[in-house]
Amino acid sequence: MPSYPGGKQAIAAYMARAVKYPGPCVDQRIEGRVVCRFTITKEGNLKDIVVTQSVDPLLDREAVRVLSLMPKWIPAKHNGERVDSKYSLPVTFRLTAQTAEN
Repeated sequence: MPSYPGGKQAIAAYMARAVKYPGPCVDQRIEGRVVCRFTITKEGNLKDIVVTQSVDPLLDREAVRVLSLMPKWIPAKHNGERVDSKYSLPVTFRLTAQTAEN
């Protein structure tokens, strides 16, 4: 299986830094979980990012944007060789008091 350097905690920290909650979604109080599927190449890059569970087009677009900028992953291996692999990742959008102020 592929892995992100630093594990799930590092993914959460990256998302917290990188996600910019779209203003119209803040105004309309839209929250939810966007699920994306993508390929992690044998070089560790993400490609072919698609939304498999949508919340709102603006949140979907933000999830894809953040994933496309994500640092390299540790690729999957099969029989000792690096290989491309599919991965699904939820991106949760939840309004907080701080989000609402910005």
